[in-house]
Amino acid sequence: SADDGDFLPNELAPGSGGSVFTIAGLPIDNTTAFHVIDGYDNADMNTFSGGSKLNDDPNTWTWKTGKPPAKDDMNHILFFFSSDVMGNIWFVGAGDRKKVQGNTYMDFELLQNPLYMENDQSFSSMGPDGGRTIGDLAITVEYTIGGTNPGLYIYRWEDTGQGEFGYVPVTPANGTTFLAVNSDSSIVVPYGAYGSSSYEAGAFTELAVNINEVVPGMYACLDIKAVIAKTKASQSITAMLKDIIEPVAVDISSAPVVSLEDTTICFGETATLTPIIHSGTGPYTYEWSTGETTESIMVTPDTTTAYWVIVTGVNGCPSDTAYATVTVLPLPDCFIYGPDAICPL
Repeated sequence: SADDGDFLPNELAPGSGGSVFTIAGLPIDNTTAFHVIDGYDNADMNTFSGGSKLNDDPNTWTWKTGKPPAKDDMNHILFFFSSDVMGNIWFVGAGDRKKVQGNTYMDFELLQNPLYMENDQSFSSMGPDGGRTIGDLAITVEYTIGGTNPGLYIYRWEDTGQGEFGYVPVTPANGTTFLAVNSDSSIVVPYGAYGSSSYEAGAFTELAVNINEVVPGMYACLDIKAVIAKTKASQSITAMLKDIIEPVAVDISSAPVVSLEDTTICFGETATLTPIIHSGTGPYTYEWSTGETTESIMVTPDTTTAYWVIVTGVNGCPSDTAYATVTVLPLPDCFIYGPDAICPL
């Protein structure tokens, strides 16, 4: 409905749901929403070279200035992160294709460590496991025979044995992924695309993924540091990578982001420690170094002492350990000088 909100504001039926981008395509909150514009045709500045493939270590990828095939040519990539009432982080992305023809593929990789495009036309990845990090996600859309019936597939980066790593398909739980394509008609593009003001049918794709629930268990609590979107020649896992947007640095945490403040007391006084929660979704649970599980603790140390707390959100993801030091100032020595006895007057 109009009250659910959308990527862009609907001027004809504005409703109350709001939007993530302005009508010009600018992010309303540039810490959680991103719009990347990539060149197209001969103006494309970022395309893959050197036979790069999806499962390769990104440190071996190379890039060049060149024109990708029209079916693999991206112009606008939009995405944002949001959370639901259960504290689960949702990734919502959208992308386009210049031509709706043949077999092709588009994906978003959500990486837990930074990835950079270097000026020498190489890439450098901080991922420790074959250039990525175990648990990284590839959210992929496969288009066959022009993309009239696209499919959404999820892959997780895993240790495939003997020190080798690769993307392994996973089956997401019902209700954790959604896919939509303008398959029945053209749509207006207020911010423009490929030199036009509309997309032909099948050229625009939107998807949504609950990244905390799509892969339950030990990999559910992801902290995303980079997002990269790209295309490849076909849906085959070994197909050559084609177009690319420069990796976008993000800072999205599934767990609460928490801090503690140091404090100073005099010997014999009591200090109250309460974590400051910068982001996350409650209700929260607390684990203190003292063994207490309340939101705040009161401590009366005899000497300067360090304390820590871990805060877990409603989604079950624990924060990094937050530390604080309670500095104890000793009481001053006090002396009274004078005779201990006097005569009257």
